[in-house]
Amino acid sequence: MNFSRMSLLGWLLVTLTFWGAIGCGNFDDVGTVTPPASAPVTNQPVPTGNPSGSAVTALSEVSAPAVEETDIISGVLLTRVSLVLSRDATLDQLTQAAQRVGATGIGFSSPGSPFVDLIVPRQVDIGQLQELVGRLEGAAGILLAHEAVEFQPAILPSADGAAAPKDALQHLLPTRFPGAWNLRRLADAAPQKMLVLVADQFGGSHQNFDSQLEGAATLTSEAQATSRHGFQVAGGVTAKFDALQSHGANSSPKSLDLRLFGLAGFSRNQGLDKLHRQIEAVRGSSQPIVVNLSVAFNNQRTGAVLGNSEAQVRKRIFEQYLDGLHWASLTRRQEFGDKVLLVQAAGNDRGGDLVKDYPGLQSALLVSPFSVASVIDEIETIATDPLLWNPKPGVLTDLRLDASELQGLIEQRERLIPGAVGVRRNLALVGSTNNRERFESLRISSFSNDGASLFAVGESVETIIEEGTGPLDGLVEGTSFTAPQVTGLVSYLWLLDDTLPRVPVEQTLKLIRATSRSQANVTGVIDAYGAVMALDARRGDRRMRQELLDVDGPGGRPDSKFDQTDLQKFEREFGLANPGGPPDPLSRDYSRLDLNGDGFTGGTGLEVFDLDAVGLSPEGRPIFGNLQVDVEGEMVSFDENRLSDLDILKYFAYVTGPDGQPLYYDTSAPNALSERSRIFAGSLIEVTLVGGRNENTVVQELIGSCSAPRISKDALPATQPVPVNLRAGSSSLDVIQSSPTSFQVNFSTSLPPDDLCSDGNSFSSSVTGEAFLRIRARRPFLVTIEENFLSSPSRVTRFNANETNFLELPVSIAVFGGRQPVRLTNFRMATLNFEPNP
Repeated sequence: MNFSRMSLLGWLLVTLTFWGAIGCGNFDDVGTVTPPASAPVTNQPVPTGNPSGSAVTALSEVSAPAVEETDIISGVLLTRVSLVLSRDATLDQLTQAAQRVGATGIGFSSPGSPFVDLIVPRQVDIGQLQELVGRLEGAAGILLAHEAVEFQPAILPSADGAAAPKDALQHLLPTRFPGAWNLRRLADAAPQKMLVLVADQFGGSHQNFDSQLEGAATLTSEAQATSRHGFQVAGGVTAKFDALQSHGANSSPKSLDLRLFGLAGFSRNQGLDKLHRQIEAVRGSSQPIVVNLSVAFNNQRTGAVLGNSEAQVRKRIFEQYLDGLHWASLTRRQEFGDKVLLVQAAGNDRGGDLVKDYPGLQSALLVSPFSVASVIDEIETIATDPLLWNPKPGVLTDLRLDASELQGLIEQRERLIPGAVGVRRNLALVGSTNNRERFESLRISSFSNDGASLFAVGESVETIIEEGTGPLDGLVEGTSFTAPQVTGLVSYLWLLDDTLPRVPVEQTLKLIRATSRSQANVTGVIDAYGAVMALDARRGDRRMRQELLDVDGPGGRPDSKFDQTDLQKFEREFGLANPGGPPDPLSRDYSRLDLNGDGFTGGTGLEVFDLDAVGLSPEGRPIFGNLQVDVEGEMVSFDENRLSDLDILKYFAYVTGPDGQPLYYDTSAPNALSERSRIFAGSLIEVTLVGGRNENTVVQELIGSCSAPRISKDALPATQPVPVNLRAGSSSLDVIQSSPTSFQVNFSTSLPPDDLCSDGNSFSSSVTGEAFLRIRARRPFLVTIEENFLSSPSRVTRFNANETNFLELPVSIAVFGGRQPVRLTNFRMATLNFEPNP
């Protein structure tokens, strides 16, 4: 077998295992240990009966206690041998197999199932156990015999490009979780707790875990574990958002029923059975549940423990297919697929020394029994695919199943799940990206397996801080810590929308996939805020948006209204009254008033946001486009692909329904309309185009020259807030410099002819006339204006501006035909410097 790089695997620690959690871990056990719901805990001898009768039929329900920690080395159970019986295995053949290995009894079995564990005398080391297993190679009635291994964490190989986060929540910024938490008041008030199960290893104690999860976690475990990995994973699912800056994707732990199920001490045969029983017992007859599975085969590490000879690698691949068949047989009922959502970490094998040459060994679809089960109906195609298992014929060893192995696998599938149907509809495979502040900077992590359906940040992930253990405490990486982000998002969506848990769980996955974001380097990055806000379009109501806008009320508490008190709070926090314009915040604050989900309160940052929430695409995606709303007499455009906090606030303050009434803004208070006008029309200046100092005759003549005017002469003069958009043209006012006491702006304008003449008919004679740009200050200011003319020297004017006086800048207007530009022939630019004048 041409595994030329096998010597490089020596750096792996002896304590690594090959079927475990797929991140690094250092969190400890907490909580009360309660007995799991499982088969009767017994240790029975090999059954007796008709020797030529079916072994599978003779088996009873047996589930021995977990193996003691002292009898486990690197995840290998030194007192167990796992079997998969052939379809026609007899009881005599099972008895002979037990005798060959000196078995003292059955450690696990289930009626009608070919998956069996034998209890054997404790072996000194893994090598002796392998020799014992070797006695069953080719034995009659045995399709496969292998070392029993437990679900145990494994250390992640070093990842290229990992970046230390700038703050504790940086790994959640590109996926916009802090924005999603704006709705956590609804989640906290959900009438029913949502079920979440984390299957992992839990060992030791952790001083902050229980407080950060607000007592939501219940631990079920039969064996003491050495790894704290499960607590890191659980903390990634949910934790309070408080001074410790905990990292949980769901910020409402008290609204969850979080079950921590310990897998330590069980073989894969027994562990799969116990996990299935635990899921069914916890959720009852029909309650939905989301299960986090940060465990995998970990192919890169397998060889470090059990070797990488050709026979060993081929055997393990066969074993993995059978493990998937085992899980598929346990979960074949339709109701399980409809009510149990599995979130599987995609694995960290990509690029490893062994797996890099074999795409099949670094495929997320084949990363665990749970993912293999999702494709079990097409396993013969996968198991014989040369692109996966024989990519370099004649150079690398062919790892495809041979005819006898394939036949045995298919026979077992036909017996266990006739007419096999994959359960991929309820499975999410979550890969990892690097840790960057901006979505546009994300790249797939070098270790993340191929074929993930969703992505989240999996490098430099902050976990629950354990006090006094150093500055790097809690920093982890791996797809073990991306899966919990999806698990947390699922549970959060269920809390916000009580209709989602009532439909098949595939609808939740569809929503998350549809609202995910993609760019050139990675496809399918989850967008928590986008998923949350898409609930309104899905439900056909405005519940999420109404809650988003309700930030204040009597006594400083939200009052289920969006009115002037909310606008006033947004005005204060956004700095809308700043004479230099709303300031950009210097740092992220994740406040309740961050409307676009960029982590900043106010400012000019732009993000995608579905304003109108009207319908979803057939794939379930929000529909983004351009919208217009009349804001104090000005039609303002909103590009849903690029919106600031202020844009979103302004839209919701003014958008109306078909009846012309506000959709969101409550106008019942006496000063609601005046306050809205003050906040959004209270710009520093207004600009009016007039045809003379005392009348509009000249401008009226210009408009009257058009054969079919689009607007009437009564529309002038046109008064607009900054930025200026004249009804008979357009203007812009750009802040180019600001300070606490003054700011400088550049003003320019042009008047397109189609705004004056609708049909574009030309007319032979040109029309010219004099007009004025009238500038009025809305607040008292000392204004210095420098006018720049085309051919004349600049002129500086200083005046005391207020609401009762104004300054007029003369301009000459010329129309040279219906399709020619209307020109301001002598006025080009004015620079205005405002200084407060109380």
